[in-house]
Amino acid sequence: MNYPPLTVYLAGDVSRENPWRRRVIDECTDVPIVFYCPEETVKYSAQGLTQRHRLDRIFHSIDKIKMRRSEIIFAYFRNKTKSKLSGTTWECAWRRGRSEIWMVCDMTKGKAQQYEFVRREVDALFSTLDEGIEALRRCALSVDYAPKAREVEK
Repeated sequence: MNYPPLTVYLAGDVSRENPWRRRVIDECTDVPIVFYCPEETVKYSAQGLTQRHRLDRIFHSIDKIKMRRSEIIFAYFRNKTKSKLSGTTWECAWRRGRSEIWMVCDMTKGKAQQYEFVRREVDALFSTLDEGIEALRRCALSVDYAPKAREVEK
């Protein structure tokens, strides 16, 4: 049977030097998952966001639509990020209770403490990206959207 694919929003830093989203997508090509990512044409810096708001205010709405369609918010709090991850934190909080929040946090203990308030609210927590990817794969392969018919006793 063909079931609808699992829908996943990839929240996390958008740095160009670490294409972690591409890695997640590439490692899940053989499982039924539709991935949504933040608007990729936006430069998510203070200057870039200010400029984008002046030119086009709908990019934030586009990201919200993608998150609404997602059953899982897969948030990567990466150790070597230069980002303060304020957007990722907001995405987790905004979708809390409406989507599953899965967090991958490979930060050092001191750096991870800054995000303890997020860690306490997630539905699943992983310490490496590999663990998170493997969990996504298992979830996509085990989700059965069709209800099972109960066997009737004879």
